[in-house]
Formats: sequence, C-alpha cells, structure tokens
Amino acid sequence: TAGRPSAARESFEAARLVFAEMKLENGIFDAWAGQGDMERRLGHGDAARSAYERALVAYEPARVAISLESREHEETAIGSLDERVALVLLGLGDLEVKSGLDPTNLFDRARTLVPEGNPQVDGALLLGRGGLYQNAGRADEAAAAFQAAEKIFSGAGLDLGTGQALLAQANLASTQGATVAALELYPRALNAFLVARDKIGESDARWAWANALSATDGNQMEANIQYRIVARVFDDLDMREKAAAARVAADA
Repeated sequence: TAGRPSAARESFEAARLVFAEMKLENGIFDAWAGQGDMERRLGHGDAARSAYERALVAYEPARVAISLESREHEETAIGSLDERVALVLLGLGDLEVKSGLDPTNLFDRARTLVPEGNPQVDGALLLGRGGLYQNAGRADEAAAAFQAAEKIFSGAGLDLGTGQALLAQANLASTQGATVAALELYPRALNAFLVARDKIGESDARWAWANALSATDGNQMEANIQYRIVARVFDDLDMREKAAAARVAADA
C-alpha cells in the first residue's frame, strides 16, 4: 500500500521462505494472500489469481496445524484463519466480477466461513455483490450495496474499505451520467485512501477523479493538477504506461 510493489514482492517471497523453514503453513498462507491482494489491486489479474490459489493450497494444512509456532502466529494475525480465507475467496470473487463472470459460489463459501457480523468480510461481500449488480445493469441495487458497504466500513473505522466503497459509488455515478454526484464522491474516496496511507487506492481515486473533471466545463485546471499528481503516484507503483498517459492527459 505504501507504493513499493517490487520491494513488497521481495518481502513476501522472503517471508514465505522463512515460514517454509519453520513449517508455518498459516504464515505461508498470509504471505500469498497479501501478495494476491496487492496484485489484484494493481490490476495484475493473473498474478493475483495465482497468489490466491497458492494461499488456498496452504489453507488446509494451516487449519489443522497445532504447533506452538502456529498458534503464536495466529495470535498476531489480523483475524481468524477462516476470516482471512473468506477475504481471499472474496478477492477471487472480485477478479471474477471484473472479468464479467458470476462468483456467487465464492461469495457463498466466504459467507459460510464467516457469518454476518464481521465488518471487513461483510463490507467486502457487499462490494462484490454491488459489482455483480452493476455488471447486470441493476444500478440502483449496486448503489445500495456500495452505500451499505461504506456504512459498515466507516462505522468500523476501516478507512481502506471506506475509500473502496466511495470510489465504487463515484464510478457508478459517473457511468450513469450523474456527474455532480461523482465529483462530490471522488475527493471523499481520495481522502479515505490518504488517511489509510494507501497508494494504490490513491492512484485509482485520483485517476478516476481527473478523468471526470476533464470531461466537465470549468474543471480543467483541477484536472491538470490531479493528472500531474497521479502520474507521480503511478511512477511510485511501477505503472509506467499509466504514468505516461496521465502526463499526456495533463498536457492536453
């Protein structure tokens, strides 16, 4: 999230080597899951899918591990193993949504693992279902799902999720021609990502906001500023083609 994906990949690989030496399958799971999340959010679908699938391979041995080291790892984890697996399934589901497929089976498996009441899983599930509704042309239901996700994330103090839910609402509004609403939502999404110190979300929000600004009268200067800022963010994320595109858009 800090904007150093190459260094992150090296760290994930180093962590997996250490966890493998210690026979900590739950650690290996977390390292693959973390890399999958990063690759997915960078738009590297194949790499994300591969990482998620490798994480799921580690799930069963991790689930039955009873060593002292395994238990100690679980005590430092962000949530229970089932919660972390549910988020991997929802990450895979997000890839399916972006491919125009129906990941309902993945959503159902995640819900079976983690009953309602976990804000991170509940919010991610609503985002996924909102994406499905949007793909199906059911804009009102998609908006309701995104808004419900925002409420859950913000209520739990989960700034990254809040930013993602706001960005989903803004993009939906933009595709529906609701420009005023979109231009109000984009800076809110950006602010949430900045609070979360999430460079990937920042790049997504600034790029989409700049595109929306450039398409409306009277906002060319702000669009120019956002294009120039996001070009630097794309550079940080090793997204050279997008950085070049942002600079071309700023010059135009």
